[in-house]
Amino acid sequence: MERAHLLEDGSQVSAESAAPPETAPASATAAPKPEAANAASALPPEIAIASHRNLWLQVGNASDAYLITDDRWGAAGLTEGVSSGQYEQYVGRSPQAGPNGEVAFRTKWRWPQGTTEVKGFPSIVYGAKPGHFSNSNLISGHPVQLPDGSNSQVAPAGRTAGTVLPLQLPLQSLKAKLDFRHNSEPTGEGQLTFDIWLQSDANQGSGFTGSSITHEIMIPLANWGGYGSHKGGRNPGWFDHTATIAGKQYHIYVTKGSDQCLRYNFSSLNGSHGRTGWKMIAFVPAVLPVEPGEIDLAAIINYVSTRTDACGSKWAVGNEYVTSVELGVEPVVGTGDITVFNYKVSK
Repeated sequence: MERAHLLEDGSQVSAESAAPPETAPASATAAPKPEAANAASALPPEIAIASHRNLWLQVGNASDAYLITDDRWGAAGLTEGVSSGQYEQYVGRSPQAGPNGEVAFRTKWRWPQGTTEVKGFPSIVYGAKPGHFSNSNLISGHPVQLPDGSNSQVAPAGRTAGTVLPLQLPLQSLKAKLDFRHNSEPTGEGQLTFDIWLQSDANQGSGFTGSSITHEIMIPLANWGGYGSHKGGRNPGWFDHTATIAGKQYHIYVTKGSDQCLRYNFSSLNGSHGRTGWKMIAFVPAVLPVEPGEIDLAAIINYVSTRTDACGSKWAVGNEYVTSVELGVEPVVGTGDITVFNYKVSK
């Protein structure tokens, strides 16, 4: 199920060279125009895609930007290619932003079973991805490609331009609006999900395992093959309760032990901030997929600090910092092609 899917630094997979930026391989062309999900929902833009494993893509306005990462952190033992048994993963962006800074992002994939569960997290990042601060114009050693095709010369790098993050709890406001569309029917298993990072320190830090992460908050928006579903798709021992937050019902899963207590022990940190892991919490909507529109991220994040576990410890202290809001696909096995559009994170 959930894994520490941001432990990658871009070097975990074999060193196949990426396709030329924004040049779609034969199996990764511009998205066909799909049928509208409903009459009120707009069609996504057509977006060209390519393999960008050694490149970050900036999308949006120069003063209000996002970063796209072609993350394949779980590709160990697999090679990239078009043959059966190999994997394909591509990302792309719309070069134009909407009237209020809305952006669009597309990812397409084909993954065999392999030896790991989640194969990656091709995603769009807003804020400061934990551990990815850089004094140079590179992030994790890789350039940032601007919408015009040139590489960014801005240094230091690692934080999206114009971001309102970090924000300290309790949050007054933080929201996301979006729409998304399957360009082809997904096969196998996977999910489209938010991944939100909280830290005890507002500083981004250099090196993921040395960062001050305290919490990982996941909010799935769609799943396929039953992956991550309430009852049957998640660790039943982690289910805690069901709650209505900002008018929407969520089934809440937390990484608790057999004593029903939460500890900072999910995945691995090096202890430099007094923790060897973090708390992972998933807010699974009662109805999937979610409808297009706005999600009150502040209400969900603030809810964490209102809860107390069986040992009398609060789920969150309540003064943590939200440093990064990320939205992407966790592919497990199979194929898929998703466009996220009309997307914007704001206060």
